[in-house]
Amino acid sequence: MTVNEVLNLLEQMAEAGYGDREVLGLLMAKIPGSLLRRGGLTAGASAGPLAILGIWRNPARILVIRRGKPLHFGQTKHGFYFASLPEGLPGQVQAVVDHYTGLLTQDNGLRIARTSFGRLRAA
Repeated sequence: MTVNEVLNLLEQMAEAGYGDREVLGLLMAKIPGSLLRRGGLTAGASAGPLAILGIWRNPARILVIRRGKPLHFGQTKHGFYFASLPEGLPGQVQAVVDHYTGLLTQDNGLRIARTSFGRLRAA
């Protein structure tokens, strides 16, 4: 699917009356490729700032996208906690950098198997 095809599909869904979340979710489902690729293209095709957290069960994954909206996370031995603002988050709190798309995967309870957080800054 080309970028122009993605943009056309996004416009068609919006004209059909789908809400923002529905449009982004449906668009992400129609784009071929990895979850990271689909998330990045969907965020790039949307207008305006956004922060997306998408959760999948099998395997356990969290898609993290930030563009323009604030997004922070606190990491503890029990897991990751996300919020727009850093106040009140437990553990070591960091900001997700702007224009970021990443994927957290999890196995064996709360052990993080893989994370794409690369460039983070302390909140």
